[in-house]
Amino acid sequence: MTGKAKTAALAVWEYVRRAATPFLLNLMFGLTMFAVAMISIVALKIILMVVLLGCTVVVDFVFMRSVGEKSYKIMLDNETKKKNAAVVLDEWGEQKKEKVATYKEYRVYKGFVFALIASLPAIVLMVVAGITKNGFVRLALWFVSGWSIIPIMAISMNASYYFGFIMVALITAVCGVGYIFGGNKERMRRFMLERRTQQINAVRNREADKH
Repeated sequence: MTGKAKTAALAVWEYVRRAATPFLLNLMFGLTMFAVAMISIVALKIILMVVLLGCTVVVDFVFMRSVGEKSYKIMLDNETKKKNAAVVLDEWGEQKKEKVATYKEYRVYKGFVFALIASLPAIVLMVVAGITKNGFVRLALWFVSGWSIIPIMAISMNASYYFGFIMVALITAVCGVGYIFGGNKERMRRFMLERRTQQINAVRNREADKH
């Protein structure tokens, strides 16, 4: 496998790996929603469904915020490595090239892409269920990606399965914003750290000048 092919394969794996956690989290909440949907008391069922949906949104946001922080940190660390590579020489006097995992770096769009990949089973099953009206496919949708359709069905069992795309859009937006929020949080943390370091150095320089 060539270097470019290997990098591409690692990049694809990174997307799949990052999408796996939100998929599993949503699967867990979806299965819980499936159990709640069996409750005969309508008011209680709706309240619990709203709570579960809120928990799904919060957990996805928190997770993707963490991913955004880590990705931004990796991007800054890679920039430092690239700068050092320009001045560091190996034992033969050649410029030292340090490998950097650029596919792990922060990019604004990545949170949205991770969410869409995690939502692919829901998207495929919703489209197939909407076209074929197959009961088995609908049941699979309820089990695998219940978060996308059960809240809709809790409002009306006659609702189109395509309304599930509203939930997909919501989760995608939440994950994307959470990822960006995490990146901005890490950027601000680094900025404050650098500013504090500069202030400390300025104080030390003034003290040195006095002596």
